[in-house]
Amino acid sequence: MRERIAALAERQARHLEPFRDDARFENVRQTGTITAMDLKVADTGYLAQIGPRLQSFFRERQVLLRPLGNTIYVLPPYCNH
Repeated sequence: MRERIAALAERQARHLEPFRDDARFENVRQTGTITAMDLKVADTGYLAQIGPRLQSFFRERQVLLRPLGNTIYVLPPYCNH
């Protein structure tokens, strides 16, 4: 199980890398299998107005992500299906 989680974290790190050079994002970070990035907007923080818009954007595309304000967190499940 630890090897699978380590491989997942490694894969996430690779996919996260392009966001580090993307001017639309800042504070791109990872701890284990949890990754996060902040969308650069004027209104930041937990109550940022972009949050509900991002949530709708993800939902319309059937992507299970819930932004917290202008911060997008990715927490993948450890299980296989």
